[in-house]
Amino acid sequence: MVENNEIFVGSGASITFVPENDIYIKQSGVITDSATITLHGDMVHFSLVDDLYVACAVEHYDTSDVLQDTLRVKSNTATTLVLTKNITSSANDYFILKGYGAPCPAPKSAVTPYPVRLLSDEWLGLVNTATFPSSTIEMKEQNLFLGGSRNFTFAYKGIETSDGGSLDITANHGAWLYYALGLCSSISATALTTTGAGSNHATTAFSAAAASAGKYIYDDGDGHITNGPLFYRVITDGSDYQICPPLLPTDAFATIDLLTIPTSTNLIEYTFTEANSASLPSFALERTFSKLNSSNTYAIEGETPETHNFVTIARGNRVNSLTISANENEEVKMAVELNTRAITSIPSTINYEARRGVTDETAFANYNRNNSFLEPFFFYDGSISMFSQEFLKITSLTLAINNNIVDKRYIGVSSREVKEGIPAQRFYEMTFTAQVTDDTLFTEFRNLTEEKATGTDPNKVGLIELTFSKSNGEQIVIKLDDYYVTANNWTIPEDLGAIDVEATIKARTLNSCTVKTHWVLQG
Repeated sequence: MVENNEIFVGSGASITFVPENDIYIKQSGVITDSATITLHGDMVHFSLVDDLYVACAVEHYDTSDVLQDTLRVKSNTATTLVLTKNITSSANDYFILKGYGAPCPAPKSAVTPYPVRLLSDEWLGLVNTATFPSSTIEMKEQNLFLGGSRNFTFAYKGIETSDGGSLDITANHGAWLYYALGLCSSISATALTTTGAGSNHATTAFSAAAASAGKYIYDDGDGHITNGPLFYRVITDGSDYQICPPLLPTDAFATIDLLTIPTSTNLIEYTFTEANSASLPSFALERTFSKLNSSNTYAIEGETPETHNFVTIARGNRVNSLTISANENEEVKMAVELNTRAITSIPSTINYEARRGVTDETAFANYNRNNSFLEPFFFYDGSISMFSQEFLKITSLTLAINNNIVDKRYIGVSSREVKEGIPAQRFYEMTFTAQVTDDTLFTEFRNLTEEKATGTDPNKVGLIELTFSKSNGEQIVIKLDDYYVTANNWTIPEDLGAIDVEATIKARTLNSCTVKTHWVLQG
């Protein structure tokens, strides 16, 4: 019997981040003309959430690491993936479950009843407002040319579309630029230890002693993948330490390092670049509603689980647009508009724990108790230069990066709920208000020649260079090239005070983007 005498309230609601990464799948035995992949016993520490990976792409590789085929998931259980067509594979073949729309699983508990978990105990940062994506279903109604009534004769539901997700963030880190731009070309981090990671990509990587010293590992041999995984989490399942997600075959065991958790003296430096393919990195959002007052607010379990905890996963979120704004006397803000692939509700029939069973958000990944890391970037710590000079009198600024993602649907996806977001024309647009010191902006507005940087790297002159810094060394630096002034509006104030100009600049090219941060980015 469903209990309906108590409502869900905001104090029991949460939205957390779930990374989506390419996931190594080791198969059990030989597959002969079958559509089912069964996870090998070496992956027993993972349980997949039922049917969460529907429509995800799966790549089949042979023992020589040669791609044999790319297929889609039709359905899945905790230990199997059912594909859209039959395959045949040898004993040492393997599969890669592609990251788009594939939330990363976390090790299940080593203690019964072995709850299923995702890597969903990850902090979103200083979020002011979050709009979880919503679903709409196209309603179809038609007549069948049968008389006797003015009512429709037949009705059915068509395609389901998930959209409308957004995050309004007070920026205490710049890692969101990775999701807007698409690639990470380099990482500079401090390794705590250099150690081999065992001999099996699917199983334990570190001893308990090594893992207890840090929480992340990475491939320091320049073997990291530009669209993730960038860093792997090392998590205990209660009896051992597991890598999340499992290491990919492109990761060499001998070059896996344990990360020194960042401080102000050993920040991580990322270099982000533009992705020009049809792919952008994605992530999932887990939304939990709970009526429970106990510490067990994350579990879907109990006598009537559907009435106590309700969990939905918005997966395959790509950044459609990222807008950075810095206004006088305010913190730096980021507005993230999302394109969502699908929304999946966790069925009450499985023993699932939201937030990976973590109740205290201060224990989430990337939550750092160091106040300098928690504090945001501020307007007064920013600077901007363009047209070979620094602009000192800017009172507000907005930089928009727009990917113009277009929804597409394809035959063979096996679900009416799943779509794909394909990035189209990218553009950069900057608007700002400044107090006038010279006529540069007016002159450039009339200039018919595109502004280009001069000189040789790394000392090009004339770039748009936008910088935000913190006293602890964290920094965001964005450099744009090939730009025009497309609008400027000069105002004469009624109080005869300072004259302001409102200007718009459009740039064609990203020259570089570097982020120094405490934020450990998994991709």
